[in-house]
Amino acid sequence: MKCFMIIQRYIYQAVMGFAVFAIFGFSMFWLYYNFFDSYSLPYVTEPIEIVNPNNEIAIGDTIVMRLVIQKTELLPLESNSVNITCDDGNLITMVAPEMAGTLPVGEHVSVIDSYDLPAKATIGSRCQFNFINTYHVNQYIEETVIWSSEQFKVLKGAE
Repeated sequence: MKCFMIIQRYIYQAVMGFAVFAIFGFSMFWLYYNFFDSYSLPYVTEPIEIVNPNNEIAIGDTIVMRLVIQKTELLPLESNSVNITCDDGNLITMVAPEMAGTLPVGEHVSVIDSYDLPAKATIGSRCQFNFINTYHVNQYIEETVIWSSEQFKVLKGAE
């Protein structure tokens, strides 16, 4: 009977040791996956090229930009916004278009011509267009990136 109790104790210790090791191993895997696993955000060549002649845009005219985007993995876009910042301290917030489907992996060249320079911009100031995107990396991490255009000069628009 005493021999049976000794064997039972060793089996219990082996099972508990395995359980502790499994819990520890799973915890380390979970921490690595959620906090230390590498990921690659989309890369946009900066400064974003302004296609308008001489980098001059009149109030009311369309801002035309050429984006070169390199994407190495699919990450869901959580939110996006756009604004224009000027050297005179002016911050012009704009309505971003509804988030379209994510681009597939690869290199893409896109011409953006969906924004008009609003009358809030000060004539003669130098401004730049900014894209602010937040990506959902995993259930705990969100990364925000800001991509900016070349500076452009604000001209008086047609009345």
